[in-house]
Amino acid sequence: MNGKISKESWLIKMIKQIISDLDGTLLNGQHILDESDSRLLEELQRKGIAFAVASGRSYDSAKGIVGRYGLQCDYIILNGAAVCSDAGELLDEVPFSKEQLQAIVEILLECKQCFFMYGSNGTSSFDGKGICEQCLKMLVHHGLSENAAKQLIEEGQFHHIDVEYERMEDLLEEKARIYKIELFINGHEREALQELLKDMEGISITTSGYDNIEITSNRAQKGITLERYCEKRGLSKEEVLIFGDSLNDCSMFERFPFAIAMANACDEIKAIASYSTASNTEHGVAKVLQALNEAQGSSGVLKSFQNFKK
Repeated sequence: MNGKISKESWLIKMIKQIISDLDGTLLNGQHILDESDSRLLEELQRKGIAFAVASGRSYDSAKGIVGRYGLQCDYIILNGAAVCSDAGELLDEVPFSKEQLQAIVEILLECKQCFFMYGSNGTSSFDGKGICEQCLKMLVHHGLSENAAKQLIEEGQFHHIDVEYERMEDLLEEKARIYKIELFINGHEREALQELLKDMEGISITTSGYDNIEITSNRAQKGITLERYCEKRGLSKEEVLIFGDSLNDCSMFERFPFAIAMANACDEIKAIASYSTASNTEHGVAKVLQALNEAQGSSGVLKSFQNFKK
């Protein structure tokens, strides 16, 4: 347990809330939620354990995956920049300020980067065609067939573009609230761009993989938003169980004691996790949830989780 909390507190504070990242965590290698995992989450919900998604995805994208099995939950989306109910009601938001948005976009346009923005007007870009081409390459590089990747894009699960701008003025005049900016980039080019952005006041730069950059307000992080989410629901941090794999999950792992890293997680996440489980392609989340399901409401909870200690 990394010495973060005592065994006694684990027994006293039973888990009441499950929070899971999607890609690389709850979803399998084809970016799909297995039906068996969905049924297990529903069973835990019937026992009074709530479930919520914490993802870099938009609401429409995350809901399109999780909701197709009838699973109902809240969505902490865009790395914590917004929270939506299962029905899509906006419960919390942390958009960029106008000044932040203009400064970031000016740098990206000057560097001739192809990027997209998530906001109150959907997903927008200055180069929709370029985004689709980059997205297709990214998904194929991650192991999907070209046909499977195209299907995900066509279904709107990855970066469907709702609005395309021609000029910066068009973006600023529309007065849309922009929550997150993302682009596909790696290697030296990514390092150079991060160097340009790192001293910009009030923003957070993270990643959900080795080939992208995700930019939000520094107040729009999964962990910070999750703290507000739990406070509103009267949940202590010891009552929350978290799953994640990427750098954009770090803020949750740093703030909550029961954080479980996937076997495929990045080294930074593994280093600060309380527990570990199998990879997302080996039903790592389901293995933990099954143990929780079998031991719920008994002293067997502690024993069940010994298998997942680091």
